Amino acid sequence: MMRRGTYRSTVTTRVQAAMDRVPRSLVPVLVGSVMLAAAQADPTVIFPEAVALVSGIWVFNFEEWATSKWRLATLVPAAAALGVGLTEVGVAPWQRELVALTVVLTGLFLLRSRLTPAISAAMIPSVFDITSWIYPLSVLVICLALAGGLQLGLAGRTWHRDGGGSTRGLAGRFRRVRADREAPVGLEVGGTNGATEVPGAATTNPGGPGNRLVPPWRTPPVLSARHLALVWLVGGTLLVGNGLVGHVTPGVVAPPMLVSMAEAVGGTWPARSPGGSFRTLCLRWGTMVLGAGLGAVVVAELGSGWAASVVLVVVLWLLVLLLKGLALAHAPSVALALVPLLVRGLAPGTFVAGIAVGAAFLVG
Repeated sequence: MMRRGTYRSTVTTRVQAAMDRVPRSLVPVLVGSVMLAAAQADPTVIFPEAVALVSGIWVFNFEEWATSKWRLATLVPAAAALGVGLTEVGVAPWQRELVALTVVLTGLFLLRSRLTPAISAAMIPSVFDITSWIYPLSVLVICLALAGGLQLGLAGRTWHRDGGGSTRGLAGRFRRVRADREAPVGLEVGGTNGATEVPGAATTNPGGPGNRLVPPWRTPPVLSARHLALVWLVGGTLLVGNGLVGHVTPGVVAPPMLVSMAEAVGGTWPARSPGGSFRTLCLRWGTMVLGAGLGAVVVAELGSGWAASVVLVVVLWLLVLLLKGLALAHAPSVALALVPLLVRGLAPGTFVAGIAVGAAFLVG
């Protein structure tokens, strides 16, 4: 008789082997497809940041989004529940948004977590007037599924490469290697093509900068109080300003853009993207506007039915491929393609213009 531990190990190995046959760029597409299919029954199940989470963990190897499964399974759903709860408070939307931002940033600091998608989860209900408790339930199911996938060791098995490609490295789960810990630098294993990463080693191949592997632990493990204060100050200024001018369009304060800023001030995107800082800023701004624009056009022309869902799935896939081709590990750009589904009375031009203004303010 097969022992329970042996059986569990066998099942895990088979699941991992099956996942290895699926291109990583398709994993966010699969998650988005399931979510969009469920949205045909209830639109409040849509959580745009889900595809950003999956992209960050499965495609771009954001170690700090993946190593703490219990935070993923609890912090993000709790933030979503907070957001829905705030909609029942009789204050202006921008005030609810500011409270949600403040509470989540404080929670990230106290829990020493870098799970910034929680910002988006908390703010979406106030920005888009979502009052149904189906929304946090959907976020909970999605996050439990992601945490389960991480428990099986299905992520963290592909190394991001500066040149936009990827190479198979160690097969296994993420290692909690922190940037502030001492690690050997310059350790090389293997040849110029397809060198093998060693945990804790910043590997540089002799083949030139195009072959330099970027390990997933390159960024700081947590956002410092200074970084969080900067996010609160700049993000809060945008929220208050948008509220005082009458909340013209939710595009100006689309929550995934605040996630982008929170990660940027902590060094994630520049550390994972080659080229100068101005080029990185332009690429982040451009891909956010592009993602939101494509999503807005699809929703404006096709609505939110099955036809729009099919086209949006293709858009998600193309955005992931574009980001990989640009070697730009910027997951919020993918999430913005689904945000138009949450906007009531969508005016594509106004919405995209708001995204362009808000993104320029936050990434600048």
